[in-house]
Amino acid sequence: MKLTKKLLSMLIALTMVFTLAIPAFAAGDLSITITNEKTGHIYEAYQIFKGDVSVNKEGVFKLSNIQWGSGITPEGQNALKNFKNGSYESAAELAAVITETNKKEFATEVAKYLGTSSGTSVEADKTYKISNLEAGYYLIKDTKAGDG
Repeated sequence: MKLTKKLLSMLIALTMVFTLAIPAFAAGDLSITITNEKTGHIYEAYQIFKGDVSVNKEGVFKLSNIQWGSGITPEGQNALKNFKNGSYESAAELAAVITETNKKEFATEVAKYLGTSSGTSVEADKTYKISNLEAGYYLIKDTKAGDG
């Protein structure tokens, strides 16, 4: 049950990350906000991919020059090159194949190779904010279950 709950938390967080509207462009000024009716949780952000963020005239955000982020171990970078029996030479090639249908499977695989956390949440009024992040894709891990 706990494993299922943690995987669900990671999936929800990964979904939020992939649909994240980035409020600023300066490195270290970005943040992720998680709303949860339950209190006492602690979320950690792990940068899976990093890159340069831009926005087009329609307001759509795009990450380019994609490279491995600081949240993945070198062992994980090597292992994930074979995600879904692929043979990806770069982080950019791998990032391009992550879709709505395979993101849960990707999050499960990534969770095996987490390295250094990029930040830990601060809770305020049922919201959890992780600040001072650089542009990229993040996996959010619920490390301490709160009151539910």
